[in-house]
Amino acid sequence: MQNWRLLRLHRSAERFVDKTMKFYLFTPSGTEKYPEFQRDKIEATLRKVADGTDTKGLVVVLYLTRNSRWTGGTAYVRAWLTPARFKPVRGKWRIFSHFPTPQDLPRRFKLVRMHLRANTALYPLQEQDQYKWKHRYLSFNDHLAHLFAHELHHYRRFHLGFHPGEGENGANKWALKRVTSLGFKVQSEKLPVKKRRRKKKVIDFSAVLNPMDFVRMGGLKGQINWKNVFTGIAVNASSRQKKKYIEKKLHHFEKLRALASGTKLVVSYDPSEKYTGQNVTIVRTMRRNSVRIVVRTDDGKEWRWPMAWLHQDGVG
Repeated sequence: MQNWRLLRLHRSAERFVDKTMKFYLFTPSGTEKYPEFQRDKIEATLRKVADGTDTKGLVVVLYLTRNSRWTGGTAYVRAWLTPARFKPVRGKWRIFSHFPTPQDLPRRFKLVRMHLRANTALYPLQEQDQYKWKHRYLSFNDHLAHLFAHELHHYRRFHLGFHPGEGENGANKWALKRVTSLGFKVQSEKLPVKKRRRKKKVIDFSAVLNPMDFVRMGGLKGQINWKNVFTGIAVNASSRQKKKYIEKKLHHFEKLRALASGTKLVVSYDPSEKYTGQNVTIVRTMRRNSVRIVVRTDDGKEWRWPMAWLHQDGVG
């Protein structure tokens, strides 16, 4: 394990911190010789970004590591925390759980955690976040400012009541505007979202088939074997006939969907033959690509009935 040290702002160090937030810095040994990672430089950046925001009650902790695959931050600002909740114990933050809990934490506080890599060779750095934003930072200090501004937006929203209704995209927009107005070198943009093309549902011939259409046309009478009828229709109908039949039925479906609830329809086909020829009442339509409609039979039962098996009295 690397040798780590905790740098915190002492009460005598900055009056700013006494009146506003408390800041704690965890760094690997050796980083103190780099100006970018020294407490005073980081402290000044946070103070600059937070200027104008009431940060009393806010605790900010920054972890620096030499090698890591991720950077980022999180804000615990919806409810008050106690010192017992300072240490991260789950998720990706649990790698920092071995660090000590500061002894001078407030009795209750809101918390912002941040993690960055202590490696100046990475910059200029370009990253893409999980919200499909691309960010470019000229230096570590620019990266720090933008990351803190993003988390500060969440604090301002949930603790101070600013930015109502804004989420992660709003936080990115505000952070960019905030840090660039202060002179930090940050570029940030929302990447275009590729719209998923919905596959058009292909209506199968069997889904719109009313065998009575073919029985009437064929002049079949007496006891009918419906299984044989379905099979015969599917085998004997040409592709052109099927296409034309489907188009006719889809037009019929549109007419039924346009009817008001309570409209009476007639059952032209029922496999059980129980409701064939009886009236049913429209209860409601279903989703746009459905071939069924909810109806109520005279016995009070509701069914998702195939529209191909229904028609208006005197029509179809």
